[in-house]
Amino acid sequence: HGSIRRYVLNLTTPDPVLREIFQDLRFRQALSLAIDRDEINDTLYFGLAVPRQHTTPSFTTFYEDWIGEYYAQYDPAAANALLDEMGLTRSSDGYRMRPDGQPLVVEVADATASGQLSEMVTSFWQDIGIRANLRTMTRDLFSERTLANDVEISVWFGDVVDEFNLRRMPEVILY
Repeated sequence: HGSIRRYVLNLTTPDPVLREIFQDLRFRQALSLAIDRDEINDTLYFGLAVPRQHTTPSFTTFYEDWIGEYYAQYDPAAANALLDEMGLTRSSDGYRMRPDGQPLVVEVADATASGQLSEMVTSFWQDIGIRANLRTMTRDLFSERTLANDVEISVWFGDVVDEFNLRRMPEVILY
């Protein structure tokens, strides 16, 4: 009913150029459009999963059908168009450049033992010119780096977005 994993961009990353790129909605939309969820489903889940966006399960009271499909279709041409629109040009090696002239390289931190999935996701991102370096790490290191705001893109479990947890979130934040 929920998602297996979620890929979360750090919108407060200390790198000001990368922060501006991450905060541009078009970049996040492009990364989503670049993921071939059907191929992931066929390769890793024997066609038994339901390819969709990371969101609340469909049985929650506030779920609407469009949510699971929002930018979840595989469309690398549209992803590339969004990145081009942002001005993220390609160098001679086919990879994108940041506005400051440096190569656009992102680190994907994964402590969830989802190596094959993350390898596929980062490979799809490479196909649209985003150098994505996958770093698997222990949960302790992941927690330490996340709390220090030293993670650019994090991978975490996606199965906790249910009505109960969402409705109790304010309690967690207040305490």
